[in-house]
Amino acid sequence: MIYTIGLIDDNEEQLSDIRAAIKTNKTRDIEINFKSYLIPQDSENAINVLLNEIIEDVKEGKVHSLIIDYKIVVLEKIIKGSELLNLVKKHLSNFPVIILTEIPEESKKPNFIDSDKVYIKRDFLKVKEDYSKEKVNNIIDSIEKYVSQKDSLLVKLIENQNSINSSSDKISKIQEIIEIENQLSSFIPMNITQADKSIDKMKIANLIELII
Repeated sequence: MIYTIGLIDDNEEQLSDIRAAIKTNKTRDIEINFKSYLIPQDSENAINVLLNEIIEDVKEGKVHSLIIDYKIVVLEKIIKGSELLNLVKKHLSNFPVIILTEIPEESKKPNFIDSDKVYIKRDFLKVKEDYSKEKVNNIIDSIEKYVSQKDSLLVKLIENQNSINSSSDKISKIQEIIEIENQLSSFIPMNITQADKSIDKMKIANLIELII
């Protein structure tokens, strides 16, 4: 299996160091590729431009995790990587994202930040140290769990879609498909809105029953 980690950092030298730390410290016999996202020079729209590109890459299976620098400089303006993390998590709550920072206590303050996903950059880049080795393999663990759970749900969805016509209880089957799609929407973009998720399943079933 080949996994791709998306990197968002405005320092090319540190991007190279991040890649080296991961390549050196991964203990599993898997191939890791990287995508370094180009930081838009329009500071007002940089977050949204990055978010749209990330969402599209996740949809197409081009990236399996993100590592975001806590402070990104665009034309002398500082953009907090935590803002981008928050938006990604709002769209894809189960997608693995890591914040790299030199100020971990500040980075952990927002309620939406999981403190376990905030890594100290200077220690992460010390390739021979235990901290770096542990955090790198935590990233790999998160990727493998994400991909496994996502793929399992996709298989389940396809199986249910293929068996709907032969099912004796089409209503229950459709309800199950809707539930699987709702679960999948936290892993990959499914074009399911929050309103879609909150619709009562029995109302959907009753409507479908009238149609069938």
